[in-house]
Amino acid sequence: MGKRLRHGSLHRRGAIAAVALAAGCAYANPCFTPQSKVGDLRILGIAVDPPEAAVDLATGAVEPVRLRALIAHQGGSQGAFKVSWSVCVPGPVPICPDGTSFAADGGWTRDSQIERRVPKDLVAAALAADPLRGIAGIRVLAMLRVEGARPAAASTAIIFSSNAGRPRNHPPAMVGLRSAAGGAPLADAPYPLRLVVGHPAGLRPVLAPGALEEYDTVDFSGSPVHLQERVRYSFYSTPSLPVGRLDPNVIGPPIVAYGAGSDSEADEPPPGTPDPHDGLILVEAVRRESFNGTLWIVARDSRGAVSWLEVPVSAVEEDPECLIPPPKLNCAQLEFACL
Repeated sequence: MGKRLRHGSLHRRGAIAAVALAAGCAYANPCFTPQSKVGDLRILGIAVDPPEAAVDLATGAVEPVRLRALIAHQGGSQGAFKVSWSVCVPGPVPICPDGTSFAADGGWTRDSQIERRVPKDLVAAALAADPLRGIAGIRVLAMLRVEGARPAAASTAIIFSSNAGRPRNHPPAMVGLRSAAGGAPLADAPYPLRLVVGHPAGLRPVLAPGALEEYDTVDFSGSPVHLQERVRYSFYSTPSLPVGRLDPNVIGPPIVAYGAGSDSEADEPPPGTPDPHDGLILVEAVRRESFNGTLWIVARDSRGAVSWLEVPVSAVEEDPECLIPPPKLNCAQLEFACL
């Protein structure tokens, strides 16, 4: 078992350490960079509106969709990016016919969106390639390339449905954030989110009322079923704001378990379930000075809809020994390292 511990943090109460679990871990090197840490240009999310578009292949009517993207870097999401989009037939090797790729006019920013009508023939080809023959909707792949991003491309499904009159799916909109630190209960987080350096804070996204929608569908046997959506959150942050889960069942400093690379994900609890006292995940400011950063929360529902929330973070150093030069030994940056 490989262990990742923070420099200068073992003696501090509430300090975060990290352990990469050997069993089932997707990383051969236990000193991997957590998925949640945004150090390079990254594509964090792609949203399609409406999440379930209407199609009638008999008449050739295809509802247009709007595409948005969350593109981020270690300084935040500001700036203009050079991007291109493609719509493709899903498969082991996606098929993107000529004429279905398009570049964004000018620079793409965090407020940009683009509207496109997927060609009817491409929707029909996606239906023909689907082993389920559209029983769960017809999926066309929207692929985004961003110059300089690592990885350079990401994709999401554009879902088409021919079920006219059925209630539509909506994105799992987040309307706020709750936080807890120092043993206090969860409360509405200030804006910007305020963190004290070296003190973990629990996070709990707040969904809009009715965001967990109920819907009717059919299972793989063709039988009708009534279901409620599930929502999974992915958390990302700029450097010096690591996120993870504390393991309270250890002696010494708490441990964050990075099993199979899932350090940055948490599920919305079922309705009626009490919130965990420390929220769904924790974040900690680890740079030994006051600084600003950014936290992103991407919410995905079980029917393919996506939304996100960008949270500015203000980290404040309150340890008197760390506020005056020269830096004290105990004020070394509490960053991750490997043992």
